[in-house]
Amino acid sequence: MNRSIAKALALDAYYQVLDNRVFRLLLVLAGILILPTLLIGAREEGLVILFGIKTIPWSAFLEAFGNVRMEVPADFHKSFIAGFQDMIVQNLAGSAGVLFSIAATAFFVPRMLEKGSADVVFSRPIGRTTLLLTRWLSGVIFVALLSTALVLGLHLSLLLVSGHSDPAFLWNIPSLVYVFALVHAVSTLTAVLTRSSVAAILVALMFFLFNGCIHRGWITLQHRDAIQQQQQAEAKASEESPTEDSESGLLQALKTALHVAHHALPKTTDADLIVGNLRESISGKVTLIQDTASGAYWKEQPEDLSLTGTRGLRDLSVEPAVWEWKRGDQQIGTLSIRRESRLMDSANGKIRKRSSRVVAKEFLATLPTEAQPKLEGLSYGAFGGDLVVWSEDGQRRLRSWTSVGDSFLIGEASVAGDALPPEQVQRNYGFLFARMEFDRDDPRALSEADWYRKRLSWTAGWPYNTVWSLTSSVVFAALLLAIAAWRLSRIDF
Repeated sequence: MNRSIAKALALDAYYQVLDNRVFRLLLVLAGILILPTLLIGAREEGLVILFGIKTIPWSAFLEAFGNVRMEVPADFHKSFIAGFQDMIVQNLAGSAGVLFSIAATAFFVPRMLEKGSADVVFSRPIGRTTLLLTRWLSGVIFVALLSTALVLGLHLSLLLVSGHSDPAFLWNIPSLVYVFALVHAVSTLTAVLTRSSVAAILVALMFFLFNGCIHRGWITLQHRDAIQQQQQAEAKASEESPTEDSESGLLQALKTALHVAHHALPKTTDADLIVGNLRESISGKVTLIQDTASGAYWKEQPEDLSLTGTRGLRDLSVEPAVWEWKRGDQQIGTLSIRRESRLMDSANGKIRKRSSRVVAKEFLATLPTEAQPKLEGLSYGAFGGDLVVWSEDGQRRLRSWTSVGDSFLIGEASVAGDALPPEQVQRNYGFLFARMEFDRDDPRALSEADWYRKRLSWTAGWPYNTVWSLTSSVVFAALLLAIAAWRLSRIDF
C-alpha cells in the first residue's frame, strides 16, 4: 500500500466521522458543557459571573446548598474546579459519552459488509484487513476529535476566565480515546461475526458495563484481603490470637474466576486512576494539616471550627493540631489531635502494641465517679477507636484513641459548660475524624479506589504495574481485531 492509498484511507475515515450526525450533535453538547466556564469564573473570592457583573462569595454559594462554614479555605476554588472537571470528563464523557460513541460508531463495519457496499469496497486493490482497521480507526478518530474538543476547550476556558491551569488535565484526552478503542474492538469483532449494528451496540455496551464491574469487584477483593492481612499482622504483634475467616469451596472458586477474568480482560477503569496519579504528581496534594510520621492529613476545615497555627506539615507529637470554637472574639472550646506511640515493653521483654480499648479503659479508671465518665466506641472514618466522655471543672471533655500503625492519634475536645449543644460538639468531632485521610499504604486508612491508585504505578510489581495494565489491555484489543480480520477474510460476498 503506497502513500496515496494510505492518505485516501485516512481521509475516508476522517470524512466518515464528520458526516456522522451523532458526531455533530455530540460536538454541540461538548460546546454546551464548555459554555458555563466561559460565562462564570471560579476565582479565589467566589463565582464571578459575566466577567465581573456580579460576584457570589464562596460562603454564600455553600450556604445556598445548606453547607454553612465559618471559614472557607483560600484555595477552595481549586477544589471546586477540579470537582467540576472530574464531573464533566470522567462521569459524563467517561460513561455516557462512551455509550453514545459506541452507538454512533457501531454501524461503521456492518454498513461496509452490506451486499451492495461490499461489492464496491472489496473490489478495490486494498486488503480486507486494512479496510477493517480503517473502519476501527474511524471510530477512534470519532472519539479523539470529541475528547480533544471537550477537554482542550474546558482547559482553555478555565485558563482564560478562571485563571486556572492544570496541564495534567489534558491527559484525559488519550485516556478517553484509550478506553473507547478497547471497547470499539469488541464492537468491531461483533459486527464482523453478525453483520448487525444492533448486535454490535448491545454486545459492546454489555461488555463495557460487565468489564467495569469485574475490575471494581477485583479491587474490592484485593482491598479486603489487604485489610485482613494487616489486622492479622497487628494481632500477631500484639500477641493476640488472629482471627481467620474460613471460606467455602464455592467462594474460593468465585474468587479464582474473578482473578482470571480481571487479568484476561482489559483494565478500562485503570485509565482514570493513571490520569489521577499524573495530575497529583504534577499539581501536588493540597492539605490543611499533615502529620509527618503517621501520614494523617486533612484537606478541609472542620465545620464551625478555626485552625490555629500554621498550615502544612507538622509533627503532631510535638505540635498538635488545634482548632477553636469561637463566639465572636471569645474562645468557648478547643479540639486538638496529637500523636503518641502505642509501643510498650511486655513482660517477656518483647515490644508489643497497646490497643485503643485497653488504653481507654486505663484512662477511664483514673477519672472520679462524680465526673460521670463513660466509654464509647468511636466509629468515625475508616479506623474507628475508643472515646471517653466526662465532665471536669465546668468543662465538657472528650478524649479518643485511634490506632494508626505504631502510633495513636489522640483527639481531645473541651467546651465550656453549655456553650455548645452536645450534638454539635459530637458532630464537629466526628467531622474531623471522618475527613481524616492518610498518605500511607495502610488499606484501612484508604478507600478502595485510593488504596488501589496508590499501588498502581509504573514501577510496581505485578498485578499493580501500569505497564502490565496497559499492555495486557492492548493485547486483548489486538487479539479481537486479529480474530475479526481472520473471519472477514473467509466471508464470501
